[in-house]
Amino acid sequence: MKQNGRGNALLVELLIVVLFFMLAATTLMEIFGAAKQNSSRAGACSTAIMQAQNMVEQLYAADDMQAGLAALGFTQDEETWRMDCDGYELTVVCADEQTAAGTLRRAEITARYGGEKLFTLPATRYIPGEVSP
Repeated sequence: MKQNGRGNALLVELLIVVLFFMLAATTLMEIFGAAKQNSSRAGACSTAIMQAQNMVEQLYAADDMQAGLAALGFTQDEETWRMDCDGYELTVVCADEQTAAGTLRRAEITARYGGEKLFTLPATRYIPGEVSP
């Protein structure tokens, strides 16, 4: 009878150890999953920042912002230009302000990842007009 009691105690101990390792494995899987998501988000953010900075330079050099955006692969949706990239979305809103001295062109580039706004990068270019004496 004593032998049977020791066997049951050993089985209970083994079950407790297995349960502990299952909980530890579950916790580790959650940690690694969160790390993977953070890594993916950081990679998309880094790529989006580099692409947005390049776009600002190209838009600054372009005579026509809309033509420049279309050449870069953006599609127009009313007043917003959109482009889906690897895991993130870039949107550009353009506005021209005419003054007596020239034109002020503004563009606001916004990057989103999974519906969450990563950053907004403004771009401005002043084109002087002809001034009459």
